[in-house]
Amino acid sequence: MTNTREREPETVADAKLASIHETLVNRIIIRAQSEGNPLSELEIRQFESDRMAREEYRRFGKQFDQEVGWQKFLDRTSGLLGRAIAEDSEKDPAAVGRYDQMVHDLEQHGDSFTLWACCVPAIKGYKSQTTWTWHSVVPAIVILFIVLVVLMRMLRVF
Repeated sequence: MTNTREREPETVADAKLASIHETLVNRIIIRAQSEGNPLSELEIRQFESDRMAREEYRRFGKQFDQEVGWQKFLDRTSGLLGRAIAEDSEKDPAAVGRYDQMVHDLEQHGDSFTLWACCVPAIKGYKSQTTWTWHSVVPAIVILFIVLVVLMRMLRVF
């Protein structure tokens, strides 16, 4: 039995993200099966690794790296999703837009980083919709200012 931090969705947004997560993971799993090379249990668990307790994640991560490897997993799953999107868009041209929106929704949800990282390469033309806020801009400006002061002192400008 795993020691994952199972949580009930707290809000409508959490429920929506849980549904998106399930939809994308299931589509990747189904595509792998249809290609005759199903995902291993370890690969499927990787999609839930962001929700594991720290110690469980360390043990899992070590096993995953030895048996599968992050890059191989990322390449495989993004390829599977890319082919699934292509297949779905042949039947329904609006499918590409729906997948794109699902991945953008995941972008803001840290508990789905692994899935998001696998999906981004599968979405052609994907561009982050992250907006800058003062929480992210102010530290960047402060760091830039410090670097500038250090450089100016090194050059003995003042």
